[in-house]
Amino acid sequence: MFDHDEYFSDLKDLEASYLNLGGEFLVGVTDTRIVAMGGLLPRGGGVAEILRMRVHPAHQRSGFATVVLETLEGRARELGCRKLVLQTTLVQVAARRFYESQGFVETGIGSEDGYEVVGYAKDID
Repeated sequence: MFDHDEYFSDLKDLEASYLNLGGEFLVGVTDTRIVAMGGLLPRGGGVAEILRMRVHPAHQRSGFATVVLETLEGRARELGCRKLVLQTTLVQVAARRFYESQGFVETGIGSEDGYEVVGYAKDID
């Protein structure tokens, strides 16, 4: 499987992992609790990757994911990116439906850290 410390290392220093690399990291807060998050990292060649998209189960289907994703997409455009890519696990059916509803197209299925993952891409220019 995977090493939890390594898997979550980016969340321990958001500035170094996202902001200092020209990316963005957003959190959604309600009642002083973080209920949503999402990150963006430029990958070169006009491509940016969406990472760490999460919404607490009690707050799903409340618009948080849409706001986070649209904001990250806008930031990617500001950075001159023309394409967004992301991965989610094969079993995350709701997430996959959400990304597809937002215009992402499946690019393939693979394996990462022992999980089956699905790649998605979206042209944003």
